[in-house]
Amino acid sequence: MMVSCGVFLTTIATNCMLSSAFIDQQCKTKVEDLIKSDPCPVNGGWSDWSAWSDCSTTCGTGLSRRSRACFNPAPSLLGQQCDGDSNDYSLCYSNPCKVDGFCSEWESWFCSFRKPHTRMRQRTCYDPLFGGQPFQGNDTESYTDPSCT
Repeated sequence: MMVSCGVFLTTIATNCMLSSAFIDQQCKTKVEDLIKSDPCPVNGGWSDWSAWSDCSTTCGTGLSRRSRACFNPAPSLLGQQCDGDSNDYSLCYSNPCKVDGFCSEWESWFCSFRKPHTRMRQRTCYDPLFGGQPFQGNDTESYTDPSCT
């Protein structure tokens, strides 16, 4: 039996019978030798996954993480590290985030066809969402311009 490392057991059993005119003898010998060799490398094994962490954000989409460690068993005696990742990530979603009201950029100035001698510009404004603050400002600006007819 050839083993390069670890502990193993070898059994040698011998049966014999000796006969003579005066003696009938049976003998049975069983030898068990514990043979030791160099210790074997121990490859690493993963622990169980931890619980998922809290979401990384208090609103909207974030990440949750769980982890594990390579100590079940820990690699030793030139054994291999665990295969795979020690961390696992998952998208998580908390409450919707507050969105404050806002307005787009101003459009170009133009002469109003409804108000003579008035130049004006406009922008589009949006209402707040999920408890956000309203935008403070106007969606139109104007001034008198005699060149507008």
